[in-house]
Amino acid sequence: MHARRLHPYLFACIYLVLTAYGSSAAAVPLQTLIDKMQESPAITASRYEEQRISAELRQRQDNTNWRLFGGVDVGRYRDLEAAGGMEKYEGFGGQLGLRYPLLGAMQARRAAVVDTQIALDQAEHSTELTPC
Repeated sequence: MHARRLHPYLFACIYLVLTAYGSSAAAVPLQTLIDKMQESPAITASRYEEQRISAELRQRQDNTNWRLFGGVDVGRYRDLEAAGGMEKYEGFGGQLGLRYPLLGAMQARRAAVVDTQIALDQAEHSTELTPC
């Protein structure tokens, strides 16, 4: 007898939940779904490939220009002598210069820049054509 009274209450609760759920569900336009949709793994991988090639292009472009280099060194040296004593030395030095690629190296570097630019353009088009 106790089970018979619970039955109508259970159905009433289920009915209320379903009506509340049904009224809160609204139609969402397709464009909204597409805009909020997360990118597929293929698109994400393609974008990372674009970033990698773009960084490589910047590096290759930097290698085609004049480059300034420099360095400083300091040292203390203790050398053992044959007589059993120790000879101490102190030294320091530095260098500064400019580098410019010569003898065909510049042409090879410019060709590498062009090749990398082509690869970047291909990667960008590939990303645009990758299905979601």
